[in-house]
Amino acid sequence: MNAKEKMIEALYKLLTVKDFVDINVSEVCQIAKIHRTTFYAYYSNLLELLDDAKNQAIKEFEEENKYEDKDRNDFRNQIFLNYLYFVKNHAVLFKAYFKNASALGADKDFEELFNKVLLPKAKAKYGNDYKMIFYTSRFFIDGIFAIVKVWMQNGFEETPEELAKIISRINVI
Repeated sequence: MNAKEKMIEALYKLLTVKDFVDINVSEVCQIAKIHRTTFYAYYSNLLELLDDAKNQAIKEFEEENKYEDKDRNDFRNQIFLNYLYFVKNHAVLFKAYFKNASALGADKDFEELFNKVLLPKAKAKYGNDYKMIFYTSRFFIDGIFAIVKVWMQNGFEETPEELAKIISRINVI
């Protein structure tokens, strides 16, 4: 395991016992068994480590959920379900991520997912009406973000299947 992987694993361990804002670089280094100079060779601060952990998790998700050559309607429903399981299985990471969403550019991440999965459907529905596509996508992205955030705050009360069904019934796109 390389130093970055050790730091990400240490962050996950710390997130199971404390909030992200209460974690410091020394703790990450102690658990990862690395020197602070190694930490700072990779990251300027803990937000960058959290962002890297999130990016690694999303990369794994995308590798498991290829977007090409799939029926968009069935795939959209399946991708929501897969995403919800993914968030639930990475709850400690995503709780920290959502608490620090603006600093980490969460809007951009949701927008990328939207563009990969839902933009073709929006274009099919609204044609060249780019204002409608833009505002609908913002509405949808922010709505999904809010739903997932509330779901996590409520301790994943609904199953991923129940929440995916709710999301798929929201027929904005």
